[in-house]
Amino acid sequence: MIGIVIRLLILLAIPTACIAQATVSTSGGDATGSGGTVSYSIGQVAFIHGSGTGGSAQEGVQQPFELSQVHVPESMDNIQLSIFPNPAQQQLSIHIPAIMGRYTLTVLNNVGAVIETHSLLSTLTSIEIGHLSNAVYYIEITDSNKISSRYKLIKN
Repeated sequence: MIGIVIRLLILLAIPTACIAQATVSTSGGDATGSGGTVSYSIGQVAFIHGSGTGGSAQEGVQQPFELSQVHVPESMDNIQLSIFPNPAQQQLSIHIPAIMGRYTLTVLNNVGAVIETHSLLSTLTSIEIGHLSNAVYYIEITDSNKISSRYKLIKN
């Protein structure tokens, strides 16, 4: 009898915790390809926010990423260009199918300070961005007449 009481006290003295995935998903499934299988969910609302000296993360939050044009003067409306991938990690590619004249690409931080500048000399230009910190940047494309168009880039 004393052995049972001692065991019960030991079990009560040891703190226990249950960890489970809390999610309210609207959809989801499994995707299979030649590289393997992955499970996914759409509409997850439960998240954990963590931060430290290197930045912050919201685990469980599905973040939308898009290339949005911030400022476009009328004279640059007719220029077709693609900036990809977005978000980017190591390399950013700029594709201007019909390059006419000289274009300059300027990377700006979120307060508008110039980080770096590159000349766009061909229809497809790749720029290394792996050295940049994870943040939101602005890409400004300027033509030879000093008319510019600005795009938002997410570096992660």
